[in-house]
Amino acid sequence: MNSSKAKIRRKIISYCTDLEGDLSFFQSFLQSSKIVTARNIQTSTWHPKEWLSFDIDFQSSSDQNQFVFGGDLFDHGPGDLRLATALLQFKNTYPNQVTLLLGNRDLNKLRLLNELKEKYLTLPPDDTNIFVPYWRPEKYVTTLSQHLNQLYKIQNNNKKKRQTKKQQKFDVLDFVPKSWRNTNKEDKEDKKTQDQDKNQEGNSIEDNVDTPVERLKWMLKHTMGSQSAFENRKHELNILSEKSNTTSIKDHDVLNSFRNSVLPKGVLREYLNATEIMKVHNDTLFVHGAITSKNVGRLPTVQNDKDTCDNVNEWCHQLNSWKDTEMNKWWNINDDAAKNDDFVDSTKCSLIDYGVYGGSQFQSVIYNSWLNAEHCPTENESPTVDAFLKKSNISRVVVGHQPHGDCPTVLNGDNYQVLMCDTTYCDGKPGDRHSRGDTCIEVLITQEEDMQSNVTSVCNLHGKFIDGSSFDFNVEDFNELGTKLKDGSGRYVGHPLVNENKYVLWKPGKPFPSDLEYTKMEMEQVRMYI
Repeated sequence: MNSSKAKIRRKIISYCTDLEGDLSFFQSFLQSSKIVTARNIQTSTWHPKEWLSFDIDFQSSSDQNQFVFGGDLFDHGPGDLRLATALLQFKNTYPNQVTLLLGNRDLNKLRLLNELKEKYLTLPPDDTNIFVPYWRPEKYVTTLSQHLNQLYKIQNNNKKKRQTKKQQKFDVLDFVPKSWRNTNKEDKEDKKTQDQDKNQEGNSIEDNVDTPVERLKWMLKHTMGSQSAFENRKHELNILSEKSNTTSIKDHDVLNSFRNSVLPKGVLREYLNATEIMKVHNDTLFVHGAITSKNVGRLPTVQNDKDTCDNVNEWCHQLNSWKDTEMNKWWNINDDAAKNDDFVDSTKCSLIDYGVYGGSQFQSVIYNSWLNAEHCPTENESPTVDAFLKKSNISRVVVGHQPHGDCPTVLNGDNYQVLMCDTTYCDGKPGDRHSRGDTCIEVLITQEEDMQSNVTSVCNLHGKFIDGSSFDFNVEDFNELGTKLKDGSGRYVGHPLVNENKYVLWKPGKPFPSDLEYTKMEMEQVRMYI
């Protein structure tokens, strides 16, 4: 037996990211993963394809196996509660082997504890304490007052249509004295219409449409970018209730679900407590967004450019410690305020600000991208980022956040590679939870470390493209990945089509992955242009 081989430590890391409530996508991931699997699956009686509950587990008992979820668990699909429950249980079972990273869609849920309080929900619609997306230009912001006024106009228009229809509807009984008619049925219809009109007339907007439920809907849609989250939660609660009647769950049940999820022992609060901002596994760094020249080595509490972390391990430790401190502080402040029937200012929470566009003066590693506004790779070309990662012996950064195609996209730095692994919207439009179609992706990183702490690693990508065809390749086997062609076309080498001996090329400039301009080119021809 070769003693040198026996001394090598081998670790395999499984990674997926940006589920955004899409349980069906995660089910496909678990069924095709080479490292993790689902056990104890309980399916719905009324919806056989829906998993009511399940346990996530490693396929082998090796304590060297690892799983990293890259962040953004919530919002665009009806699986938020079940995904959070399963991943949290997985983390609790294997605390040293499972990492749950924070995404911006996770962080903004901190606001629910504050903004679903009774006192907050009864503030006047135009009160200055009402949270608005301060990072957006004013012309793109729909305030609560605007939202309620729009609803009020819709209701008034509907009322007028009913009144007009009622005035124009005549039949033979209209010319018969009422004392001669059988009026039971008519009276019921008249009363129903009168009740509807009465409910909608009122003396003010608040009497008609300004309810806690409607405020939650506005909050999710216009301040959290979660257009379908309310209906998705109602759908999920109906599934979990195991009732055939899809209208059994009422709007107030949905409100209570969101509210209870962030209370002590609530699944969302427990999940957020278990998350981290950054994770380092030897030569690989995992983070939700991006490392940029503005944020590299920086902590949210430090404004002095000279006072930064020297290496990625220190930075990771400091960021995660700051997150835990700020999150506990937020829970405690809000819990204390609730005892006095009060609320706090969400804009004063530095952790919430760290998860929004431009947050922490654009120094967030959560809400940031490796691409510029024209979707061209830029930050991977930063000498500052390259030097910092090289000094820390990082050869690979694995991220989500920025949707890009139906297969992880490779970008090249001078001494490292970036894998952008968010594939949401690759088969549809924003807000469509089915927009990934039947795609399935797992990133597998195999690392070997010798007694001198020298690390070698291989990154395997496997799954299904949007057309249903399979892929399974090692990034290191294709040196051209991430390279910009020198033919003046502005195209980049995306991923290989091994069976065709071709590369898929992509061109920047389109806002969503389903709109990316793709072309194919023979591998030999690609090599001529790089």
